Amino acid sequence: MLAGAAVAAVAAGVGCDVPPLPSDAAAGSDVGACYDGACEVAVRGVTDIPIDPGITSNTFQITDTSDDRVTLVERREMDVVTYEIPAGDHITDPRLTFEVLAIEDGTALVRLSAGRSESG
Repeated sequence: MLAGAAVAAVAAGVGCDVPPLPSDAAAGSDVGACYDGACEVAVRGVTDIPIDPGITSNTFQITDTSDDRVTLVERREMDVVTYEIPAGDHITDPRLTFEVLAIEDGTALVRLSAGRSESG
């Protein structure tokens, strides 16, 4: 009986560290869900990420998801910064954390959250 329970647990992913897939995105591909500074979406290619100007006046655009990283461009009042964020990593500032959870076949699973990441 114990062996059957172990098989069921493995089949269900219990106790396994299985990375998420872009198809697991909570908001699907609806980047409009990011406006409040909190979302989990699947993105592919060039994508503008809308953020409430009350959170930040900076604008964000994903310009590439084709390899094992996401290219994110942040346009600030005085400059433009380009980030290369590998899957499993993040960037953070006092207002937002942008995480790349996974990339598969040119589609990235990204999470945006308000404030700093606990690991960053």
